Amino acid sequence: MIRSFWHGLLALVLMVSVVHADCLENEKIPVFRELKEHMLSGNYDAFFEASDHTKALSEATLNETKVKLVQYLGVPKTCVMMAMRRYSENFVASLTAFVGSNGQYLYAYFASVRIEGEDELVWVQISTDFSEILSFVN
Repeated sequence: MIRSFWHGLLALVLMVSVVHADCLENEKIPVFRELKEHMLSGNYDAFFEASDHTKALSEATLNETKVKLVQYLGVPKTCVMMAMRRYSENFVASLTAFVGSNGQYLYAYFASVRIEGEDELVWVQISTDFSEILSFVN
C-alpha cells in the first residue's frame, strides 16, 4: 500500500516534469517559445512587448492587464501545451495553459505564419475562460 503510494507520487512528479519540458523543450516555433519563456518568468512587460508589435493596445490597457495577471496568476509555476495545429506548411497555432502558484489557469492561443523562412507572430489571445479560448481552436 505504502509502496504504491510512493510509486504514484513519483509518477506524478515525473509527469509534471515532463509536462513542463513539453511546454518549452519541445516547442519548435521560436516566437511561441519566447512568449512562453516570458510568461513563465513572470516578465509580463516582455511578454506584451513581444506579442504586440503593432502597439495596438493602449498603455493604460496594457498596465491594467499586467496588474490583473499578477493578481490572478502571479508568476506561473508551469505550463502545459494542450494542442498544436499546423493548418499548412506556413501557418501554425498553439493552445497552452499556464498554471499559477495558486492553482489558477491562464490559457494562451498563439498563431504564426512563416514568411521567408521566419515564423512571424500573427495572433495572441489570452484568457482565464477556457470556453472563450477554445473558440479559437477549430
